[in-house]
Amino acid sequence: MIGRVLIAMIAALAIAASPATAADIIKVRVAKEGTITIDEKPATLDQLRARLAKVKSANGAVWYYREAPDSAPTDAQLAVFKAIIDTDIPISLSTKPDFSDYVGEDGQTHPRQ
Repeated sequence: MIGRVLIAMIAALAIAASPATAADIIKVRVAKEGTITIDEKPATLDQLRARLAKVKSANGAVWYYREAPDSAPTDAQLAVFKAIIDTDIPISLSTKPDFSDYVGEDGQTHPRQ
């Protein structure tokens, strides 16, 4: 009995630790004025929140880009970022609208592979 419980716990940890697959990743772009796109489709903040809930349940991740990343974010951009952060989903920041780079833990941009 204890062996089965231990195996189930190890399996659950392995699943939780698995990196997100491409199908579990959503790409979120936010324009200065607050226009949101999710995977190239226009969305509202409420639609984003609903999609984030699905991504979280699938152990997915978010790739995030905001227009004008070198300037201070607008209130609309902050609202989108807060919605993502509030879901506690892994997030990868990009400085390019095609998500071809990411900002690493060192604060530097790197090509996405």
